[in-house]
Amino acid sequence: MVPDPRAPLGPRAHRVLNGPTPILVDADAAGRPRAVRRIGRDGRADWPAPRRVERVRDRWRIDDEWWRERPIARLYYALLLEDGTFLTVYRDLAAGDLAPDDPDGQPAGDAPAADSRPTEGAWFEQREPATTLSS
Repeated sequence: MVPDPRAPLGPRAHRVLNGPTPILVDADAAGRPRAVRRIGRDGRADWPAPRRVERVRDRWRIDDEWWRERPIARLYYALLLEDGTFLTVYRDLAAGDLAPDDPDGQPAGDAPAADSRPTEGAWFEQREPATTLSS
């Protein structure tokens, strides 16, 4: 017998797939990422050490929904890390200074440089399928 197809399905948990996740970023004086460190869902560091940015492959800005209570203002960076990993991160310019704390109490880079500036707005990783550069 087939169950009633019109029966309510009941409450279900919803979750975003490949949604943005907080990431620690060490930026230079101009605000460009120099090193990044992933944070896990449990609040602990996913990567044992920060990964240096070898090259910024692209940068773009999105300003949208300015008429809403929470407008969107993001500065995106497509990064190539020293280990060949491609990563897309963005700084949420509308969020203010809400950058996540490093779970290990360490900066994203090896040490904060004299030309480092505080993060303005929270940084997030836009998760996509993992890709690496093949040699």
